[in-house]
Amino acid sequence: MNPMYSRNNIILILLSVIMFMSGCGQKTATQLRSPITVDPGIENLFKQYIDELKGKTVGLVINHTAADKKGVSIVDKFMEYDDITIQAIFAPEHGYRGDQQGRIVDEVDPVSGAKIYSLHGELYKPTPEMLEGIDVLIFDMQSVGVKFYTYISTMGRAMQAAAENGVEYWVLDRPNPITGTRVDGTIQESETVSNVGLFPIPVQYGLTMGELAKMVVGEGWMEFPEGFQPRIIKMTNWQRDRWYDETDIPWIKPSPNMPLIETAIVYPGMCFFEVRGFSIKGSGRPHPFIWMGNPWLNGNKLATELNKLNIPGVDFTPIEFAPTSGSFEGEKLGGIQVNIIDRNELELVKLGVYIMHTILRIHPDEYELTTKVDRLAGTERLRNALNEGQTTEQIFESWQQPLEEFKELRTKYLLYQ
Repeated sequence: MNPMYSRNNIILILLSVIMFMSGCGQKTATQLRSPITVDPGIENLFKQYIDELKGKTVGLVINHTAADKKGVSIVDKFMEYDDITIQAIFAPEHGYRGDQQGRIVDEVDPVSGAKIYSLHGELYKPTPEMLEGIDVLIFDMQSVGVKFYTYISTMGRAMQAAAENGVEYWVLDRPNPITGTRVDGTIQESETVSNVGLFPIPVQYGLTMGELAKMVVGEGWMEFPEGFQPRIIKMTNWQRDRWYDETDIPWIKPSPNMPLIETAIVYPGMCFFEVRGFSIKGSGRPHPFIWMGNPWLNGNKLATELNKLNIPGVDFTPIEFAPTSGSFEGEKLGGIQVNIIDRNELELVKLGVYIMHTILRIHPDEYELTTKVDRLAGTERLRNALNEGQTTEQIFESWQQPLEEFKELRTKYLLYQ
């Protein structure tokens, strides 16, 4: 026998493999569960409640994600009913088709003939004139469970407009893609309220859109006429601890730079780098929010230092890339790739704080935190803590009491187990 394959050597090789497979200091991969059957609100609307809309005029607060599990849009489904009129469509950031950037302009829907009003341009809230003649305003949009994703602000403002003008408001519920059990991050404060932070909720708030709508009204976060309540068309069979791909609902990217569920997972932490001086979005490359870099960043050093932290559920690879469009078009950038190993172990908002904290340590002269961080975090406390040199443990500890209070507050609005 070739000595290379002697019995002792084979035993040593097998032992090495067993030790590696059993962990031996390595992080374990996400254990995926088989998808369960979940019917989103749109399915239940047309199965159970469509007769209530016959003879009525509706308005739709929607984008391209307002589709059933077969991919049929809500507009096409309503067009099958001669006795239901679509009078107006209201489009959020990224537009009715979900493919635009910047301010959105009004247009006309070629299918229904309805006027499409932009709620991300000159106006952010429907006017009384836009709602005149509408009996029911229906909201259906896939969000990503993060405070600064603007669809929740659109939902709230449209709901308020409906209430002020005596229009019923229905929310067709959909899953929170990053589960409905996880709540983390800083809480929005009144001093930094904006379209990326309209309600006093954490960065990762752990609610569906329907649950959040009920909470906005129930907690008086906006002014509503006395007695107003939104009507929530619930999902069937959704479980709070399920990630989106653990349901049978096809993923439709809700915005241009949210192509995958993996993007939504890193988004709560990596969006803190959606600021001037960093390349983070999908500008000419297929890895929005998973690749991050800029001209002065030492990707090797950053990846090494982050991996030393042994952050649960994730590790980092140094990369170099040259965007084909955007601010750094054609320029060689240093950066990192975020590798999700076990999403059930990864704390999504804390991911961004670890990276900001580490960049400040290795690039103190180049990296400057701006007030854009305040808008995303909902408070200046995070930026101040990082600039003061607080440890990540101190920063995370400062979140805990407000988060526990929010978790307790939200329990009475939960619609699913």
